[in-house]
Amino acid sequence: MNKRVLIFGSGLLGKAFARYLPENFERHILTHSECDIMNMEKVRKAVSDFRPDILVNTAALSDVDYCESHSQEAFIVNAGGAGYLASAARDTGIRIVHISTDYVFDGRKDTPYSEDEEANPVSVYARSKYEGEQLVKFSGAEYLILRVQWLFGEFRETFIDKSVRRLMNGVAVDAVSDQFGSPTYVKYVVYAAARLLGKDCRGVFHIASEGVCSRYEQMIFICSLLGLDKNLVMSKKWAEFQNVAKRPNRVELSKDKLLNATGFAMPHWKEETEEYIRYKYGSEK
Repeated sequence: MNKRVLIFGSGLLGKAFARYLPENFERHILTHSECDIMNMEKVRKAVSDFRPDILVNTAALSDVDYCESHSQEAFIVNAGGAGYLASAARDTGIRIVHISTDYVFDGRKDTPYSEDEEANPVSVYARSKYEGEQLVKFSGAEYLILRVQWLFGEFRETFIDKSVRRLMNGVAVDAVSDQFGSPTYVKYVVYAAARLLGKDCRGVFHIASEGVCSRYEQMIFICSLLGLDKNLVMSKKWAEFQNVAKRPNRVELSKDKLLNATGFAMPHWKEETEEYIRYKYGSEK
């Protein structure tokens, strides 16, 4: 029997859910203009009209530096909005899939973070997302919270695409070499989420590619794939950038819980990066 999925947010991950969910999921996506998640009346009407089995919340204020200087707005959207959607899910007896972030951790440890480890968000964005998690958890709704990391994909121009465009035009790119995470293709976030939903899993799960790298290391790898000039990729320390908000220095998310629950193993970041680059830019050198 098909599951009906109502997706809030039409950004990078929302569009990925709309495209990559398997055929046994009937999906409908709502843009911000179609339904502001802070408008409870519109949220309830959308749920009533579509009659979903599952709500997916990909809507968020995700510009980390913007959030730092607009804290009230960040908490309204990232925490309050999550709470509103969870309340709607609870009141209609359906499940909510809520997207969170690796930034709930402070990045001070060298080993992978499990889902049970204590969060310590170090920015307004991270704190607002963590509060959103808490509101979902204590809403009374059946929930699946997915912490994701360093997303890229074809539905929005991310650091990868901006950098490739510059490099193709012979323009140098600054890339951080002393911060580390797991670049993750949004397609595989959706594949993993579908497996979790298919197994009727609940709770908090980490979804990210295997392995960690810096932005610099990833861009050097992409240069090798596309035959671009590696000398145009400038290695920069994080302290050299003029950013407002703090970021975790190194976060590797443990995916053991995902693997044990579903048997689904996330690919390595190099595999996901190469798949995306081949899809988006071809293999011509």
